[in-house]
Amino acid sequence: SKSINQLAIRIEYLRRFANERKKDINKITENKSQLEEQSQNLKTKLSTRKRLISQKVSEERRIKQKTAQRRKLLASIKRNKDNYKKELQRKTRAAADLEKMIADLIEKERIRKEHEATLGKKGSKLSRETSLPGLSFSTRRGKLPWPVSRGSIVARFGNQVHPVLKTVTQNTGIDILVPTGTDVRAIAEGEIVVISWLPSYGNLVILNHNHGFRTVYAHLSEITVTQGQKVSEGEVIGKSGESLSGPALHFELWKEREKQDPEIWLSKR
Repeated sequence: SKSINQLAIRIEYLRRFANERKKDINKITENKSQLEEQSQNLKTKLSTRKRLISQKVSEERRIKQKTAQRRKLLASIKRNKDNYKKELQRKTRAAADLEKMIADLIEKERIRKEHEATLGKKGSKLSRETSLPGLSFSTRRGKLPWPVSRGSIVARFGNQVHPVLKTVTQNTGIDILVPTGTDVRAIAEGEIVVISWLPSYGNLVILNHNHGFRTVYAHLSEITVTQGQKVSEGEVIGKSGESLSGPALHFELWKEREKQDPEIWLSKR
């Protein structure tokens, strides 16, 4: 400066310049903070949006999986219903076949008795054996032994409501839940008159007893007797096997053509 006045002017100019620079720096710093804050907000929003998108994608995937599972389940139920219907039809036909077997046995017995009467030979060996005092089948109502030594009844005699189809079918006997391979015994003295196999019944054995009574043992895994063989009460005739619903023995009791409730005839446990 060439003078004190010029020095003062320059000092004032420099002071004002410095203040403006300071203001500019403060403004820049403030703008930077705002921009950093806005950037952080945008990052947070972006992260939130990405998380929401990821959750939405996961939810859509989960919904698709559930939809696919539901479709598969519905298809399975439909298939099962079709299978249940087919099995019920097979069971109905098999029950009719079994009833025909019983009817044939009754007819054969009638013809045999007529033939014996014609020849004057009333009372066959079996009739004499099974008509002994105290062994009459009809007098043992509620006192007969069970065909298996253990097990619980899972299907009783009479009308049964199917758990899936809700249709009503008739069980012509009882189903006893027992482990596969359990000894199956004759509940009374008799003769093995049928050894056969039927759909829904599997291997089965029919015994003739006195006074027109017959017993049926089905779902057998093994049969240890032969047709025409005489058996005593409690004698093992085979071993239990499996039905479609699991290991079980199916047992029926008939009086001529009339189905009987086995639980009424068997002794109380």
